[in-house]
Amino acid sequence: MQHHKTKKVLLIVTLIALILGLSACSSDSANNDSNGEDHGITLMPIFHSDGSTDMLFLPH
Repeated sequence: MQHHKTKKVLLIVTLIALILGLSACSSDSANNDSNGEDHGITLMPIFHSDGSTDMLFLPH
């Protein structure tokens, strides 16, 4: 059961990172007359040796 709980925590952390990344991108792109589409972020997963994964947001 412990493994399932870890997966759920990882999912929540990933969702929070995604929301933060999108909101940061939206506020940045508000300056340059875009029509609401966000093309300025690349998601890059980082896999650690202990099995955990981080998502890295790379703005263009």
